[in-house]
Amino acid sequence: MKIKQVAMIVSGVGGVMALTVAFMLWREIQSFRKAERDLTAGEKNLATYYRMDPFPSNENVTRERENLDKLETWRKTLVAELRKGGIRTPETTAARFSQMLFEKRAALIKLAENSGTSLVGGDKFAFGFEEYATGHVPAPEDVPRLTEQLLVTEILSRMLFEENVKSVVRIGREKADGEVRRRERQRPQAATAPVPTDSPGSTVDDLREKTRYVLEFTAREQAVMRFLNQVAAHSAFMAVARLEMETLDSDIRKPNVPGPTDPTERMKMKLHAHPRRTDRMVAGRVFENLVRVKVELDVYRFKGDA
Repeated sequence: MKIKQVAMIVSGVGGVMALTVAFMLWREIQSFRKAERDLTAGEKNLATYYRMDPFPSNENVTRERENLDKLETWRKTLVAELRKGGIRTPETTAARFSQMLFEKRAALIKLAENSGTSLVGGDKFAFGFEEYATGHVPAPEDVPRLTEQLLVTEILSRMLFEENVKSVVRIGREKADGEVRRRERQRPQAATAPVPTDSPGSTVDDLREKTRYVLEFTAREQAVMRFLNQVAAHSAFMAVARLEMETLDSDIRKPNVPGPTDPTERMKMKLHAHPRRTDRMVAGRVFENLVRVKVELDVYRFKGDA
């Protein structure tokens, strides 16, 4: 009896194992057939693509390479033309930059005096280089950018003085990243103070860089217009990013009317004795108001071979 039971158990286990193996074999066969179908479909698609002949001909490849060479030549020509009007920055050292700043600052202050332009701060006016005008020597890696900014500031300042603006309040320049980092490291901060971020970079794209300058001054309206025209006509690429103007004069002026002011008395005057129309005007475009101006300029630098 026991032998029969053992035989039945062994037979049952063997049957289950046989079914399991058969199921696994069937599943693998199905996977193999699916892979075969996918392979056949892929081969058909590949054959279809080859029949369409998507590969470029040697003539097209040669033509595209020639076109690429032309585009590169045009790009280099364009960059060379754009760089012609740029600011030429001489190679210099930190000590030489400090000497250059001293000389140009003294010359600009003298030029302002000759043109009748007052500088807020007088001979202390530093044209945006306050930290270096007091004797601080810049880091060597900042010297090329600072030298360029000094030359641009000189150009803009001379434009203002040529137009005889009444006063120059401030000249600001975009600080280089290295200057910002060093200034933040030197500045004492509380433990809970937020970590400062660097000023945004001046790179516009792979072709251009720009530096922002801020000029604040007072002048007559026509002088402002002439200054803006000088900026637009300069060989370097300069663009006005923002312009703010606020009049400092009253919009209404007293008329320049000679003779009696009483209306009854004036009615007795002879016709030829009445003042001219221009003398009777109290407002209008003939009057040139004194305005306070804040202008932000972007001066572009084009990358390329020197």
